[in-house]
Amino acid sequence: MSTSPFTIRIAASSDACGVSDLLKTSYGELLAGHYELALLARALPLISRANPALLNSGRYFVAHDGENRIVGCGGWSLDRPGTGELEGGLAHVRHFATHPSWVRRGVAKALLLRCIRDADAHGARAIEAFSTLAAVDFYAALGFEVIQETKVELTPGLAFPSVRMRRSISSA
Repeated sequence: MSTSPFTIRIAASSDACGVSDLLKTSYGELLAGHYELALLARALPLISRANPALLNSGRYFVAHDGENRIVGCGGWSLDRPGTGELEGGLAHVRHFATHPSWVRRGVAKALLLRCIRDADAHGARAIEAFSTLAAVDFYAALGFEVIQETKVELTPGLAFPSVRMRRSISSA
């Protein structure tokens, strides 16, 4: 396990391969104990690809270690994932992941706090996450409350169990 610190920066389109690799590694390992393996086998190819629009939004971030390896990623948007709907004052957590060897080292927390600060600066008063079953406790520890259990439709006939969570944003 590396003990080097990490740095956060705004993602760029050139990060696509690194982000996709991280999503595949993170989701493949960290979600395995929370979802049926058959469901993961169908879902992983869809959820473990970097989203070019997010990478180029200026609202998506990567954390990298001292050797410039991406160890975490995540961002936010004003539009609701999957629908593009806008709700005044509401931001949405997008495509978060941490490399399994970097879990519980502050990477995801630092990324999420960066997103919350940025969303606040853009006028958001609350932020929502469609949490995986594996990440509910993480979001709860950072002030998110469960709104409802739900399923995110990845493709027709493929619904991924999720938990919709929300927290207020207060200007600091």
